[in-house]
Amino acid sequence: MTEVQTFLLFSDQSGLGYLEKNQSSYENYFDLLCNQSLKLVEYPEYCHQKIEWLLERNYLKSDDEGYITFEDESVILVMRDLYFNAVINYWRSSRTKRSAIDKLETKKVIVYESSLFSKPEQDYINFTLNKSQFNNGWDLRNRYSHTQPKSTENEKLHEQNFMIFLRLLVLFVIKINDDFCIASAISKDEI
Repeated sequence: MTEVQTFLLFSDQSGLGYLEKNQSSYENYFDLLCNQSLKLVEYPEYCHQKIEWLLERNYLKSDDEGYITFEDESVILVMRDLYFNAVINYWRSSRTKRSAIDKLETKKVIVYESSLFSKPEQDYINFTLNKSQFNNGWDLRNRYSHTQPKSTENEKLHEQNFMIFLRLLVLFVIKINDDFCIASAISKDEI
């Protein structure tokens, strides 16, 4: 997902969530728009360029009276979900949400991926099993695949590592089962 629009709408650092005029402060611009009806002229001058950028790209619109609102609320909600969670399961979303995801994909704002694990899940697995991506990873795969653990080593540590491997195995089984359930629902036209 591109960063600019999500930063402007959902980051507490964008500067759009605070209005000096009435001393209102919200977590982000999304929350401000959800709670207050405002016209572009009511914003400080330094915010105009950012808001106009969102208006030009059809994330926001100005209604007949000049109030700033969301162009397509379902698209904004999908973007919010992606901003805070980094990933959305397309087939576990409602039809409305899937339609919004498709709109964002045609605008090339988001990218579909078809892999068993999402990027955050892949990062977690890489962190746990090796140091290829994170230099502070646990490197459990190398610890156990290249050498046999010595009986004199800390037994508590091996038990803890076993639980981590078990947690990963459960994650794999759940993800595979979920994929089978989704494929079954799609083939039966239930989704």
